[in-house]
Amino acid sequence: MLRRLLKFLAPSYRKRIPFKRVQFVMVFVLISIISFGNSFSQVKLTVRFKNASLKEVLNAIEAKTGYMFLYQDELLKGPKKINGNFNNTDLGNILKSVSKQTDVEFELKDKQIILSPKKASLSAPIKIPQTIEVNADIELSGTVTDKDGVTLPGVGVTAVGSTRATITDVNGKFKLSVPETVTKLAFSFVGMKTQEVTIGRNVVFNIKLEEDTQGLGEVVVVGYGVQKKAHVTASVSQVGEEVFENRPVSNAVQALQGAVPNLQISNSSFGGEPGASPSINVRGFITSSGGSIGEASPLVLIDGVEMSLADIDPDDIASVSVLKDAAAAAVYGARAAGGALLVTTKNGKSMNGGMKISYSNNFAISQPTLWPEQVDALTFAYVMNDATKNSGSTVPYYSDQQLEYIQQNMLNPGSAPTLVANSAGTAWDQNNFGLGATGSTQWKDFLFKKWASRSKNNISFTGGNEKLNYYLSTGYYNEGGLLKVGGESFQRFNMDAKIAAKPLKWLSFELLTKMLRSQDEFPWDYSQGTTNGRGRVFDIISKLKPTLPTVDPLYGEPLIQAQYPLWSTQREKNLDNQISILPRVMIEPLKDWQINLQYNYRRNNDRQIYTALPYTSKLPNGTVVTTPNLASTQVNPRLYTNEYFSPNLFTTYTKSINQHFFKILLGYQNELYESYNLYASALNLLSESVPSISTAVGNKVITDGITHWATRSVFSRLNYNYKEKYFLEVSYRKDGSSKFEPGKRTLGFPSFSAGYDLANEAYWPLKDKIQTFKLRGSYGTLGNQNVENYLYVPTLSPSQGTYLFNGSYRFFVNPPSLTSVNLTWETVQTTDFGVDLAAFKNRLNINFDWYRSDIDGMAAPGQTLPAVLGTDAPRTNVGRSRVQGWETEVAWQDAIGEFKYNVKAVLSDYKRSIVSYPNATNLLSDYYAGQDLGDVYGFRWAGWFQSADDVSSYAIDQSSIANSFNPGDTKFVDINNDGKIDRGTNTLGDSGDLTVVANTTPRYQYSFTIGGSWKGFDLSMYIQGVGKRDVLVSNHQRFRGPAQGPLHANVLAEHLDYWRDETSPLGANYDAYFPKPYAENPGRNVRNYPNNAAVDRYIQDGSYIRLKNLQIGYTLPTSLTKRFKVNRLRVFVSGENLLTSTDYMFYDPETTPGNFGSAYSYPLAKVLSTGLNVSF
Repeated sequence: MLRRLLKFLAPSYRKRIPFKRVQFVMVFVLISIISFGNSFSQVKLTVRFKNASLKEVLNAIEAKTGYMFLYQDELLKGPKKINGNFNNTDLGNILKSVSKQTDVEFELKDKQIILSPKKASLSAPIKIPQTIEVNADIELSGTVTDKDGVTLPGVGVTAVGSTRATITDVNGKFKLSVPETVTKLAFSFVGMKTQEVTIGRNVVFNIKLEEDTQGLGEVVVVGYGVQKKAHVTASVSQVGEEVFENRPVSNAVQALQGAVPNLQISNSSFGGEPGASPSINVRGFITSSGGSIGEASPLVLIDGVEMSLADIDPDDIASVSVLKDAAAAAVYGARAAGGALLVTTKNGKSMNGGMKISYSNNFAISQPTLWPEQVDALTFAYVMNDATKNSGSTVPYYSDQQLEYIQQNMLNPGSAPTLVANSAGTAWDQNNFGLGATGSTQWKDFLFKKWASRSKNNISFTGGNEKLNYYLSTGYYNEGGLLKVGGESFQRFNMDAKIAAKPLKWLSFELLTKMLRSQDEFPWDYSQGTTNGRGRVFDIISKLKPTLPTVDPLYGEPLIQAQYPLWSTQREKNLDNQISILPRVMIEPLKDWQINLQYNYRRNNDRQIYTALPYTSKLPNGTVVTTPNLASTQVNPRLYTNEYFSPNLFTTYTKSINQHFFKILLGYQNELYESYNLYASALNLLSESVPSISTAVGNKVITDGITHWATRSVFSRLNYNYKEKYFLEVSYRKDGSSKFEPGKRTLGFPSFSAGYDLANEAYWPLKDKIQTFKLRGSYGTLGNQNVENYLYVPTLSPSQGTYLFNGSYRFFVNPPSLTSVNLTWETVQTTDFGVDLAAFKNRLNINFDWYRSDIDGMAAPGQTLPAVLGTDAPRTNVGRSRVQGWETEVAWQDAIGEFKYNVKAVLSDYKRSIVSYPNATNLLSDYYAGQDLGDVYGFRWAGWFQSADDVSSYAIDQSSIANSFNPGDTKFVDINNDGKIDRGTNTLGDSGDLTVVANTTPRYQYSFTIGGSWKGFDLSMYIQGVGKRDVLVSNHQRFRGPAQGPLHANVLAEHLDYWRDETSPLGANYDAYFPKPYAENPGRNVRNYPNNAAVDRYIQDGSYIRLKNLQIGYTLPTSLTKRFKVNRLRVFVSGENLLTSTDYMFYDPETTPGNFGSAYSYPLAKVLSTGLNVSF
């Protein structure tokens, strides 16, 4: 394991930094840190006191040094006054002078100074009172820690109902004498929930304070700062680290699914492969790109720099804020038209000079959530014979002799022939991935593991003091795939380092460094190129017939006709290296005025290599062949490098005048993105062990690509708050983008939002029930630069001709297309109205939003030009679309004795439509005004023809679908009652019998979260689902099964529900789901699956409900863990995607619907895991 990790981390290049330079850098950093820390032990002050009280002296020293005094209030009482004139005097000598003039002593520990009463002098006379009032006190003691077991100094400990009180010392310990009449102790600390405990018979207490999550939740991360949640008037949602903790997920994106209303996390067709990352969309936002309209991703900023959320360790995340409307995202301008995710990672914490070490791990096994079951070999043969008979053939695919062989091999594998060689011995007498063979194979069991493994480890270090703190985290994630043959894997190593320093009261520095190294490896099919090669593997799996054996019947070697042996020699390998360096400087020249200078730098270096090496096999006659042949062996290296630079300068100023609060933000941002990509390919490799361009002697091709874009922006924001009742926020951003023609590059975008909290009015009648009732609304505009680079520049593309001139192929240059000189910004106008409610002492929280986004100026083809011109019309800003929806979130948290629990429900919905588009005839094959995006036009199913008489007597003309029909074929509904089935002119006004049969937009997305804890035990349950979604699969081979023709045909268990009469060996089935299959592609199958048209019969219900996560944990008592010097130890078990309820056929309903039927799909994983969290 260690060797694998070291090999994974080892750089692939040989250049090293000189050792002397490394020494110099390390020594410089250490000297700087040591010098900075030692300065606190030599504090000198110039201060003057005249008749000052002890309280005044302590306040003056705290203000000048930052030291904190710990004391009981009784020690500050007394008439004594303090005098002194100290000029550049050590702090220790000043405290000695103060002690001589008072009745207290000082003890200095780290950054805390503890006050205690002076010990009585033995020589002093002792006065004994004449009478003594007996009132026995109880001596109490204990330790106070946080949830991780870290001791808390300065915690207030109060005897409830008396004046007795103390504070914990630097080790979190306390002692307090209380009268017998006191029954409770109260513990209070800033940022923690106040806790009361009953004394009873206890005299020693171990108290664990919890963070005040109510208070923390009131602070929301927004653009370039934070706001109290009560002050937020735009649409912002925030989740904390609890969403990501101990989840057995590949990356942080997966953990966000369902956690935030209208934050859509969508898995692609390969959503379950190792290391796969889902796509992110906020509120269904769409944009135009490349002439089509589709979903747009939000801007993702991690500690201020744009990165992929999948590239960071989930354990490093402290919070994620989702900015949903234009008012919230306004300060990010053109990059945040589709919303923004602001990810804040964990920071260093002051540990009074100490260090906290935290370690967590997670070991898991996974298997597919849903996996289609292939029928056995004999049933498959019967179905294919039915399809052959339906096509009119008198010769079945499987003769009686072959059916007998199959039955024998099912009972006793290998007892009968599985393949027969042709007369020349050059091939097996089978085709189309085993059609006609007589073996018996369950390919799922042969090719896939029952369980795949994955593991995650993270260790972090944090510490420091008020002047210097740090955070260092490293994480390693390793995930194996399901394939037994060839193998597949994903590994990711993360490092997150932060160091923050505040050398002066008005000056602070911070340096953030993030590193990523990831690697994945998969089989691919060289015949499909580098784009579809990986998906081709699963396409092949879907075509392997259960009658095809796994091995060569003559030599016992892996059967090359099954393709799987090639997966060990045809490989795709990706290596990604990323580093981000983020220095920050914050200056506070005056109180409440801050100036921030940030610089964001990110560099990516990605390498891909595709290799196709020869695999040796034998023909039936013993001839040795290689696949691919030597001339076709190949290597395809790719290099992708990019750099991102972004300086940010912004300043904020806050001012309160009576009950009026103002906050002003002014800023400047510049972005520069540059990328260079290199593509190469070479054939005929001389060396299998060193596949490279230099070891190839065949044709070599090298190309490259260069990309550059830049933005420049200024932005501002004003926040106003009056009496915590009336709130206003106004923002303005002016963006310039290099993607547009000079003169059309710059545009300004204003936004505003306002709120009114009725619950803070004096006349509010429900103060004891409802603490917050805030009405808010916003309106704003944003620009969107989501178009290709430099469409206004004419470009020439060279290419090589196919004709010989003087013995060589000449190069020529293609003329440019028409340029989009008038193309400019796409603009987004967003309106939002919301309500925030908090009731029953903030135990109940309800949020509701209604919104509408109008996307104006979408890039679309301009006026149609004559075909003789030979080129497409340039794009212009003529399209307009709309997204409208709503979302709500309801949360409740409470406690019953020691049992604490919380419940949260989330529900959201949206619809998307086209308002205007350049489609004068309203062709259904293009976008048109009034269209609901996601609409699917198709024919309606009216039943099956059940007999020849039924066919001949059918009065409706279906000849536009097919020339003839048979029993078992489809009847279609005559929508327009004209006596025939057709498409009309395929326009909105004349669609014939086409009608909207489905809409593929996911509707009513919801989730439920339930959690509880009791005496160290904790449980959380997370349920997520989609209430309505139509899935179109009618035109894909996986769905059609035996009706897809001999090459693609396969039979899953659901496919057996097809129409057949009594002549079928499987028996009659007149009330079937599927039609009669034909052994053609498509041939007569168009009678049931019309070309380029859906049929409502085959629209699948893609709604589902899923137990997304279930976690049970136990935190060991501190009294036990302290024996092993462990602050906190928690063990847990967790499960992901454990239960799913859906009516969808064949595959997981979460994966992209467009790829279900084509079998280019990798199933999502059901995961069981266990792990621990420990801190020292």
